[in-house]
Amino acid sequence: MPFKIALVFAAAMAFTYVGYPALLFLISRLAGRRAREQHSFPLVSVILPVYDEGARLGAKVDNIISQDYPSDRLEIVVVDDGGSDYAPDHLRDARLAGVNVISLPRRLGKASALNAGIEAARGEVLVFTDARQEIAAGSIRALAARFADPDVAAVTGRLAVAGGGAEGMYRRYEETLRSWEGRCGAVAGATGALYAVRRRAVGLIPAETILDDLVISVAAAAKGRFLYEPQAVALEPSESAARTWNRRIRTLAGNWQLLLHPVRYRRIFSLRTIVPLICHKALRLFFPLFAVGFLLCVAAGGAGAVVAVPVVALSAVIVAAAILAGGPAATIVEIAASLVVAPVGALARYLSGRESVLWARH
Repeated sequence: MPFKIALVFAAAMAFTYVGYPALLFLISRLAGRRAREQHSFPLVSVILPVYDEGARLGAKVDNIISQDYPSDRLEIVVVDDGGSDYAPDHLRDARLAGVNVISLPRRLGKASALNAGIEAARGEVLVFTDARQEIAAGSIRALAARFADPDVAAVTGRLAVAGGGAEGMYRRYEETLRSWEGRCGAVAGATGALYAVRRRAVGLIPAETILDDLVISVAAAAKGRFLYEPQAVALEPSESAARTWNRRIRTLAGNWQLLLHPVRYRRIFSLRTIVPLICHKALRLFFPLFAVGFLLCVAAGGAGAVVAVPVVALSAVIVAAAILAGGPAATIVEIAASLVVAPVGALARYLSGRESVLWARH
């Protein structure tokens, strides 16, 4: 019996990082379809929530204005979440550029800032972005073109990470999965750096939400297809390993929040989104449980472990290969930390209340 249970745990580990991508690839090739596009220019509202981004605000607004999109069809809404470092000229310059600047009375968190931006926006399509990343030329046009298909409710862009290493390879792995999910019309969450949602499919989100980009985009998918647009690119600047780790922990903590409060976030669960949410998000949270369960069963299985060990070893090699494909080898410690330590650390941080809805400048 322990041997059979060990095989179940081994299969769960393998499916999480190898089986699901393989199945997704096949489905995307057999059933996926490209949404209709045309060079229409719906009124687009770019919502930019900021906190203590005074030094970068002007450059980001200029980056948005310089996009290849008709200026009379582009609105920019900047929401200041009670920041403390704003010199008056930052906001004054933004207003002179025709930007709608909203200043919250106090620091409420990113979710509240986004809600304020959504309520103020006039566009048919809402584009969400952050101050940290530069948007590549033509990105807003590429996102807007996807909404020529009335069945499309949301579109996520692509996050390009500077440099290589484990983080760069992980990002390529994630973007590949999103592209395959997009062909099926059901991406398991947008990149918060750049995504768009049809106005009628957007709803306000709970103020305590950590993973706002997933909640807004996936909830919209209940009303239409959720696509991936590789030509809409947000350029992520290089950052320290510590910042990358903290960002990953926050993302996983947000996933735990959704899983532990399904009633509060029931809008994200629909027939279209439930499978990618389980396979792409939830199973990763339970990967440490699968690993520990496997090891315990192997320890209790006696001679049966001789057969089980090669199974998990092969699964581990395939998982590592999938993560490391296309670049230099990352360390075993980095892989183990991402697969096993991060989900546990994120759960501990969320349950202890240390993962606040308030955000910090990066």
